[in-house]
Amino acid sequence: MASGFAYQTIARFYDCQHAYIIKGRLETEGIPVFIIYQHHGVVGWVYTFALDGVRLAAPNAYSAEANRVCEDIDNGEYERLMRDVSFYDIAHPNEKYSKEITAPVCPKCDSSDQQYLNEGRLVLFLCSILD
Repeated sequence: MASGFAYQTIARFYDCQHAYIIKGRLETEGIPVFIIYQHHGVVGWVYTFALDGVRLAAPNAYSAEANRVCEDIDNGEYERLMRDVSFYDIAHPNEKYSKEITAPVCPKCDSSDQQYLNEGRLVLFLCSILD
């Protein structure tokens, strides 16, 4: 390239969401990455097949480390992290809470004795078919 910036394609995806998830993991590890053809993948999803996918690229200096992280993702190394940390812990890192689940309370009468009624769904379904 004319600018002297050399990069290597780390992975190819046929959906942008997967590319953004892997990009987030790599950036968390301190690896600078960027996505190529991301707009084609969002606007014209069919074009990603013609372009051979949405590409995730990293500078050559980081390519070996990025490939290692991608292999670890494929091997399931990061799944353990997802099981160990709850989303509440991520959103409220300085807060301790009890994992005790309490029943929902009615805002009008403060009763916790609530039931889910399902009778109306059948009538609605039948009316939508007959219409």
